[in-house]
Amino acid sequence: MMKNKTTEIQANSISLISANTKIVGEVHSDSDIRIDGTIEGNIHSKAKVVLGTSAQLKGNIICQNADISCSTVGNIYVENLLKLNSTANIKGDIFTRKLVVESGATFIGKCEMGDQKINNEIPEVKTYKNTEVFSEIEK
Repeated sequence: MMKNKTTEIQANSISLISANTKIVGEVHSDSDIRIDGTIEGNIHSKAKVVLGTSAQLKGNIICQNADISCSTVGNIYVENLLKLNSTANIKGDIFTRKLVVESGATFIGKCEMGDQKINNEIPEVKTYKNTEVFSEIEK
């Protein structure tokens, strides 16, 4: 007699995209995600997104919380807390409830703060799909 097994996803699990990995397309995660590789596309997370110093992002981020230490080209939508570490270089608009910016972090774009309700879908604003803008991240 076989028993039905149910697979449970741990609430505290973390997905990892390592430094030597490149993904072209959308990334969706229900849990925390750490990215040290390259993403060309949007990131959607119902939890926290961590972009390490070796990461590169050419796309938008939509998440609950974010901790960024790399260069990104695209808009960032964070429902709660966005932290830009000293090595962060953001080219795009920021929408968040709370913002922490370490000395040395830079961003080019506008920043709107307040009670942002993000439903894990990109609001209708410009996205960065122009190859000229993409090439800026490599400079």
